[in-house]
Amino acid sequence: MPIIGRFLGIVIYMYWRGHVPAHFHAKYQDQESTVDVETGIVKGVMGRRAVSLVQEWREIHKAELLEDGGLAKQKKEPHRIAPLEQLMFLHVKEARHVGDYVIWLRFNDGAEGEMDLEDELEGEVFAPLKDKRNLVRFRADAELETIVWENGADLAPEFLYEKMKVLA
Repeated sequence: MPIIGRFLGIVIYMYWRGHVPAHFHAKYQDQESTVDVETGIVKGVMGRRAVSLVQEWREIHKAELLEDGGLAKQKKEPHRIAPLEQLMFLHVKEARHVGDYVIWLRFNDGAEGEMDLEDELEGEVFAPLKDKRNLVRFRADAELETIVWENGADLAPEFLYEKMKVLA
């Protein structure tokens, strides 16, 4: 019974073989159910909130779940699937200075790209960062999960993500 995902206390797994129709098992505390990948039909007992989270996760990962179902049927190891909380909130995982006012960012969903901060440094807290010597002194903060500067300035991950130019 390979575990293919875990999120918010819910464990998702598939048994080897027996995947017609494609389905997975979800366990939360002492409650357990099976969920049809295509239709979302739930059989078993699970609280309404847990079922809602499982359904949200199923919708996001339907293609991956179908692939994992095929692998399990062939007795091959299915892939782990990203937890729901990773998709709910954006976090800056890495950041570095590229040149001028441009920084490179990588997010927890795997997206990466560059952002030019030159026109974004408005207000008292950002004024010192107009000096490039101060601008380059940022870091990806593991606790705040965004970029921060020594003077206390930071930028919301959602803002950075929206403004970032994805590199091809």
